[in-house]
Amino acid sequence: MLNTAFLASLFLIPLAIGAPAVDVEERQAPCQNVHIFLACGTDEPYPGRQSSIVSAICSGLTSCGYEDINYPASFNTYCTSIYAGITGVAAALFFGDPRHAANQAYNTGTGALRNSINPRNGA
Repeated sequence: MLNTAFLASLFLIPLAIGAPAVDVEERQAPCQNVHIFLACGTDEPYPGRQSSIVSAICSGLTSCGYEDINYPASFNTYCTSIYAGITGVAAALFFGDPRHAANQAYNTGTGALRNSINPRNGA
């Protein structure tokens, strides 16, 4: 199993190397109160087995929906597959991370200089 810190760093590489900011466009439709992102298993059709979870979560809610994360997680083309999965990520946000370590190259924002209650060592 891949190290969680390594996977998280893949999402933050564009920020650390100064990738150009993504232009934010005004939404054409209002946001839903609850929006779920579904990723299916390799070669599983969308929306896959997780559609029942969406139904359970959205049941009784007036503003709820989902979208598929089209991520080709195949083993034969693993490196290409990872690249396809991360190229569309503009940023990864972590709220309330109890292991947050201050002053890391990928940190930005108001909490960049502060440790959380149980920061990682040697990060």
